Amino acid sequence: MMRLLFFATILLPQDSSPRKEASLGVETRAPTKAEAKEYDLPRAGKVQGQMVESLEAGSPAEKAGIGKGDVILKLNENKIYSRDAIEDFLRVTKPGTEVKALVKRAKTYKEEEVAVKLGERASKDKGIVWQYASLEQLEAALARAKKEEKFVLVGISGAET
Repeated sequence: MMRLLFFATILLPQDSSPRKEASLGVETRAPTKAEAKEYDLPRAGKVQGQMVESLEAGSPAEKAGIGKGDVILKLNENKIYSRDAIEDFLRVTKPGTEVKALVKRAKTYKEEEVAVKLGERASKDKGIVWQYASLEQLEAALARAKKEEKFVLVGISGAET
């Protein structure tokens, strides 16, 4: 059974000036089947976690002690199943915010929660403000939209793009 991941957003008109969004300063990829077994990664139809391939020097992730080969399992309450899930989370979180990252460490395979103060990067999205990023936040997105009489776009994610 394949588990589909959802994200929701409230679309708000914005000016076309560049805006900033949060950054971890990492490149990630899906773990291979062998790595998922080796790290004993959780599965919910799809393997949970993104393997850290590289880090920018001085990046927020590096400062927090995340290293190459670590697997990011969660960002705050959001379970990570794809690179898209990380990107969605960063779109909805303000730069400078301190978040909790649950990582499974390379070599020791122990889970550890670390605090990461997010950096800043230029947003690729123009005219859209992303407000929610995961199934865990869908109920809050729908309640807010109903209260504010706004439309909600619900997207399906779960594939590496």
